Amino acid sequence: MGRTLVADLAVQRRIEAFAAEGKSWNIGLVVGQLSSEKDYIVHLISSKTVIENDSDGNLPKDESLEGVNDQTIISHSRQVKRMLIGGLEVVGIFVIAETESLKTLQGKFRQILFSVHKALGKSDFAQSCHSDRCLLQICSRTKNLTCRTFNMKDPKSSAEPCEWKFQKTIDSFLRLSTSFTLESVIPVTSVALSHTLQKQLTSGLQNIYQNIWNSLATVNDRVIEDDGRPIIPKVASEQNRGRAGRKVAKDEEQGLHLETFDVNLLQEMGREFEAGDEPVTQECGAKLVVRGTISSQAVAHVKLSAAEAVQALKRDIIASIVARCELLCDDLLQAEEEQDVRVLYEMPLRVYCCLPHTNVRFCDYLFQDETLDDSADRLRLLLGIDVTADDIDASAERIPEESDLLRPVKEAEVRKTRPPLEELEARKPTTAWKFLGGVFAAAAAAILSFWMMSQEEVV
Repeated sequence: MGRTLVADLAVQRRIEAFAAEGKSWNIGLVVGQLSSEKDYIVHLISSKTVIENDSDGNLPKDESLEGVNDQTIISHSRQVKRMLIGGLEVVGIFVIAETESLKTLQGKFRQILFSVHKALGKSDFAQSCHSDRCLLQICSRTKNLTCRTFNMKDPKSSAEPCEWKFQKTIDSFLRLSTSFTLESVIPVTSVALSHTLQKQLTSGLQNIYQNIWNSLATVNDRVIEDDGRPIIPKVASEQNRGRAGRKVAKDEEQGLHLETFDVNLLQEMGREFEAGDEPVTQECGAKLVVRGTISSQAVAHVKLSAAEAVQALKRDIIASIVARCELLCDDLLQAEEEQDVRVLYEMPLRVYCCLPHTNVRFCDYLFQDETLDDSADRLRLLLGIDVTADDIDASAERIPEESDLLRPVKEAEVRKTRPPLEELEARKPTTAWKFLGGVFAAAAAAILSFWMMSQEEVV
């Protein structure tokens, strides 16, 4: 037997709900968390429902499973990816159909799975070390489940058997949280002036992404190293599971409380440049000034190591910056505005929403002219979850004010707790550390949680 995929009981109910709809077929995305030992499945999202509810007519209406367009599923998966916090990703696809259709369309399902993975990987800063993705097939008549995995690194790989089992697993997740402060000036060379804004941002932010990825993390005054240790001691995790087990009925009714760990990120001073780098003088025609503070969150199964959990949070910071840049550039293209030599762009704000009856979160991005009702509509359509505006947490970030752009973010305003500098100095006594991001005090969060970008001519 190959890999083991553990699906939460809510996923089982989700499959039963799809079956109760009485549709002859369905196809969609499998969302969960990958790990070296097991994969944990938390949600199934129907792409067919998205197509059927597409009032703008942007997606082709697929009348049969044979006629499903790869690009339809890819488009949906890209939108879903933006709504996933760190630690969650599209880990496969599911198909519900008659047994005969499932047998005759194996090649098509395999092609869709590989196409979705390839499309989603293009925007990843760091590739995942887990290459297997799943194809879950469910007979619409007998309700029998068959799951196979494919190695995405090998286009010629064949289906491998795996074990799919249902188990209450949501209460075994932990949450990591941080706020990342960004103050960056991106010079735009004269050659790059003709490039699109998105291309300028993509190129200019690569060093920022690298600094985030290479940063040192501390959790509860402990420096996180790649030593395989979990975030919480084994004894403590067993006690937590025991307490959760005694409150199953209440948990199912009200949702679970995920233990949250506050993370600080630090960077060695001087790591911005590689040893031996020489200064380079370039003729620039403009500059992009990116300033602000963004919220970042990730979930991690208790069996993941602390290093893996922190990596999930770093991926979330980078993915959130990428998503905001993409959404801003898409919005500007739709508006068809000509860029002024001096103009301010406000990035969308990040809001959060829990998967019903759990504390596993998804996210969405709101521009100033949008409301929480708009966000709730997107969450219902793209994720298939039943939420209202009242279920959305919009407290993590706020709309920036003019004064936010004019003054720098002060480190003393944003840190709630100091990282264990004594431990860092003991490890590298001659190294200075630069604070990249951490936890905010409640008052500071209301003032400093912003994201703004200005594009100016260099005089």
